[in-house]
Amino acid sequence: MKSDSGTKSKCLHYYRDPASELVDNPQLNSEFTEYLQYFLELQKIRASKRVLIVEDDPVSLLGLRHIVKNYNPDIRCYLATSIEEALDILEKEKCDLLIADYFLSPSETGLELWEIVRERHPAVDVVITSSLATEQYKSIVKNFDYAPPFFSKPFSPEKFNGYLKEIFGGVQHEDK
Repeated sequence: MKSDSGTKSKCLHYYRDPASELVDNPQLNSEFTEYLQYFLELQKIRASKRVLIVEDDPVSLLGLRHIVKNYNPDIRCYLATSIEEALDILEKEKCDLLIADYFLSPSETGLELWEIVRERHPAVDVVITSSLATEQYKSIVKNFDYAPPFFSKPFSPEKFNGYLKEIFGGVQHEDK
């Protein structure tokens, strides 16, 4: 091919970008958007979340820590065995979630801790665990204007992981 000056030049041919077909495809665009939202949700979950676990039984304490760490190893876990220890940690560390056993000692309950945390640290989500049956827990909290979510022990890690995803993924929590 000759240019106006009489010398040969290379002519660049611009073709339609194959990726533009993907962008123009509504189904693929929707799938990409879903994937992107999923990816961003995972990044949000990984972003330095902190969980305080309050449990007087050492085996249960470590078991709950194991469930949380298996869900996401990047979550920082703080461990306490009493209301006093838990409040001390909350004064020093910002926590996103508090997991408390109902029976912390003969004189302390997780609901007592929840009431204090609700007043002093309202941004902290709280969940109560216990060997109580769900119906027993509902009976205890029936006169509350709001009661924290409850998991009756033993519970499956998968069910608890679903709750963690709701809390850390920004999904609206439903009654369990």
